[in-house]
Amino acid sequence: MKVLAKAIVEHHRDDTSSSLYGLIARRLYREEAPSKKNDKGVDTITSEYPYIVYRIVDDIPFEIMWEHQGEQLRIQFDIWSNKNGAGQAEDVYDALKEKYDNCQNQLTVTGYTCVRFRRDVARLVKDQESGLWRYMVDFLVILNKN
Repeated sequence: MKVLAKAIVEHHRDDTSSSLYGLIARRLYREEAPSKKNDKGVDTITSEYPYIVYRIVDDIPFEIMWEHQGEQLRIQFDIWSNKNGAGQAEDVYDALKEKYDNCQNQLTVTGYTCVRFRRDVARLVKDQESGLWRYMVDFLVILNKN
């Protein structure tokens, strides 16, 4: 849903004084971080750390009396950190919660009213292959059609 993705980015980038912006600056990406192929043809991330990649996992329309009323979505934010310990990922997670948990009254989603934007579940893991810390944070979103 393009209008929600735009609202998520604008909510972050328009508030340069937030804790989250202080930690990741403009490194909030949709679907994947920027990368380029190395000499072996393998994609290598070119973004500085830490950064966040977000994606819409589920988008389920809902109806009342056979009329489209809105959307229920699950958004996943993946926080990536290359520090030795989990501390940096945890700092970004705290700032993400502060910025987005229950932010429904602050998002402008064209054609919709955001009635819920609430954190649902979070998981912190260390990727064994890359050695990077990854904090996966899911938010449930409900949008009513205007």
